[in-house]
Amino acid sequence: SAFIEGLQHHGFMPQNGNSSSYQLKAEILKADNLIDKGTFTDKITIDISIQVTVTTPAGTRTKTFNNGIGREVGGSAKIGDVAGELNQLMPQTLNKAVNDGELLGFLAL
Repeated sequence: SAFIEGLQHHGFMPQNGNSSSYQLKAEILKADNLIDKGTFTDKITIDISIQVTVTTPAGTRTKTFNNGIGREVGGSAKIGDVAGELNQLMPQTLNKAVNDGELLGFLAL
């Protein structure tokens, strides 16, 4: 996944399982979407929240990352429009988490 590749880019070697004293958990708290119907255009609004928890021998840190977008679509918005926006926002939000200086610093302790 992009999240694991991002960690590897920073020199970490993540593994699946619970064999390490280092753990990282990413949880999707919110992936909301709203389509506001208009006369000639619809507006799509999407909000995403991801909570990342890092556990190391030094302790545990939790941080929440939020991202959102609102855009107008000519005519009627379709589920494909919403899915396309979600597919762009989710990796962007995970990228924020994987490049967060505070979490990277805590992992390096």
